[in-house]
Order: sequence, then structure tokens, then C-alpha cells
Amino acid sequence: LPRRVGVGPRLLAGRAAEVVDGDTITVDLGGGALERVRYVGVETPETHHPTVGVECFGQEAAQADAQRVAGRYVTLVADVSGRDRYGR
Repeated sequence: LPRRVGVGPRLLAGRAAEVVDGDTITVDLGGGALERVRYVGVETPETHHPTVGVECFGQEAAQADAQRVAGRYVTLVADVSGRDRYGR
């Protein structure tokens, strides 16, 4: 089950429910709470960008991310800047 990890609100745990692309996933925190998360410090080619479309090696980056985390429990550590401009 998803659980709060450590001390304070900066750490959460949940199941990687969907791999959006190579640097973004959706995490199931339990109780119907889904959180879209972008990895801090990771930049991969786009696969869902509205104006760019699918970039070279974007699908491969998403597949590698899926092999690493899909369906697994992950620990989320909040960045100091909070959410990005897309609410992730």
C-alpha cells in the first residue's frame, strides 16, 4: 500500500501506474489519488508534446523507463521548487 515515508511531506511512496514517457510517470498514491510526476534532472526526447510530436529516441526512452518502474512501488522525493508549469 502507498505510504508516507520518512519525516515530513517531502517523501511519499506509491505504485508507478503509468509511464507517460522517458521522464514522466503517473503514480497511484492509493485511495484514488493519482499524481503525475516528472523526474528531477532528467530530460528525454518527447513522445506526447502537442507541438513537437514524437522526437527521435522518444519511444525508446519511454520503453526503458517502463522496464525500470512500470507497476513497481516508487518513493517520491519533492523538489525544492515544488510543481512545474504543467502541475507535475
